[in-house]
Amino acid sequence: MNKYPILSKLKSPTEVQKYSLNKLESVATEIRQKIIELAKNNQIHYSSNLGVVELTVALAKSFNFEKDKIIFDIGHQSYPYKMLTNRFNDIDKIRQYKHICGFQNVFESKYDYWSAGHAGTSLAALIGYSINNKNFLCSVIGNGSLENGESFEALNNMYKNKNTIIILNDNEMSISQPTTSINLITLKNKNKSKAFFNSLGFNYLYLAEGNNISKIISSLNKAKKMCKNKPVVLHIKTKKGFGDVNASKDKIGSYHVINLNFPYKPFGEIAAEYLIKLTKKNKNIHILNPAMNIGSSFLKYQLVFPNNYHDFGISEECVVTTAAAMSLNKLTPVCVFYSTFIQRSVDQIIHDVGRMNLPVLFLIDKIGLSNDGDSHNGIYDINLIKAIPNSTITVPRNYQQLQQLIDLGIKNKKGPFFIRYPKTPYITQINTKQNKIEFGQWEYMIHKPKNKVCIVSYGPYIELIYNKIKNLNIDLINSVFVTKYDINNFKNLSKYNKIIFYEREHEGNLLFNDFCKSKFNKNQAIDVCYKGYIKHGNEKQLDIDLKMDIDSILKTI
Repeated sequence: MNKYPILSKLKSPTEVQKYSLNKLESVATEIRQKIIELAKNNQIHYSSNLGVVELTVALAKSFNFEKDKIIFDIGHQSYPYKMLTNRFNDIDKIRQYKHICGFQNVFESKYDYWSAGHAGTSLAALIGYSINNKNFLCSVIGNGSLENGESFEALNNMYKNKNTIIILNDNEMSISQPTTSINLITLKNKNKSKAFFNSLGFNYLYLAEGNNISKIISSLNKAKKMCKNKPVVLHIKTKKGFGDVNASKDKIGSYHVINLNFPYKPFGEIAAEYLIKLTKKNKNIHILNPAMNIGSSFLKYQLVFPNNYHDFGISEECVVTTAAAMSLNKLTPVCVFYSTFIQRSVDQIIHDVGRMNLPVLFLIDKIGLSNDGDSHNGIYDINLIKAIPNSTITVPRNYQQLQQLIDLGIKNKKGPFFIRYPKTPYITQINTKQNKIEFGQWEYMIHKPKNKVCIVSYGPYIELIYNKIKNLNIDLINSVFVTKYDINNFKNLSKYNKIIFYEREHEGNLLFNDFCKSKFNKNQAIDVCYKGYIKHGNEKQLDIDLKMDIDSILKTI
């Protein structure tokens, strides 16, 4: 029996424009059923997609997807849109290697008019599309994304746009509960919300029943008539997780992404637990986080020290500048970022932290490859921050080193101090002697006098390398400090006939370049690293294809 009789036979989204209301509701039922089914075997963005099912079906009824451009801000909630735009048959393998992406992607479908992944880009994109435009332009943006700085910049420049509709998908949530005044004050009062958008030059419509297909269609038709001369904000109240009782009741973000099965504790959880211990002794420690308290494992810290924890919403730049001022105010700020999001705050790190040589500690979570692909791969931040003068970049290989580096970062008195780590380690602990980390020093994990080959690497993956080569005639050095390292570490490398710089969890080579420029270089070095933009997929499979796996490394020796 075909569980999806309509979706499985849908050949084009334009067919949906002819559907009756009853059939549209059947389509919504099939989409919701499929999302719930997907979550059983896949790590997916769950509650956000459940919440926009009816809205997406109504968009397909009201707009011509061949001509009208629909952009989902961030794009993680575009699964229903993908099912309606000729990708239903591949949806079971979403976010898997060589299959469809978890976000809209211009390289994937003619119906994807934008590639996002980070919040706040859709409104500016509509401005770019508005030039010489005769069709409808539409952004679906959540209240969590609306508070983003780029969204506000775009709102200030969109008043001339015609045929433009901003659908404010207001589910009273970001990833977890929103914290900013735009959410807590304006959006909770439709009169204040109307006054706010009217003052910026927008027409304004409000719909309280954002999971009712018929009423959404009616509101969309009104918006289409009203946007002929100036843009329209259609403020729709939806229910995140609609259709799943537990997901719809979730107020902390547990159902934002589900099916997260990790073998070990996340590094972020270890960091949070250790900082709770430190904060009990030092109340000057303050944690600053841009809306990622759940994903970064800092919810427990927030509950224990609510006055020392600051959730800024999706406002990465503001986090850094605030931290800089905290540092000048004799406090000890610790900024917690995902690797992919700290990219957005590089100007503030340079301008507000680096220039004043302020000792701000940055914890950079989720380095390495992501199933979400090039928009979320945590491999691009390090080249940006390495260029910042006086910056210290470190990478622990396990929990113990993470705690030691946090100690060094807290004690640091000059310049930004970065600790980068992936979500989880690869193994919990290996049986090697582990000394206390000294500032700038590397760790010699395998060091035999007669060995003439050496691998230099860092991060948790080095423990897998250790287990692979511990019985071979190869030395192994853990370059815990990627910058501010003792130059004598390079001098010690000059004795080897061959050196492999295996630089994982970032794009391009760093230590290899430094070594090649040093006076100790004897042209015996080889670099192994990620290069360019890497698509979504399973990390292990990507490593094999990119020749970044351990066996490929050993073939270079």
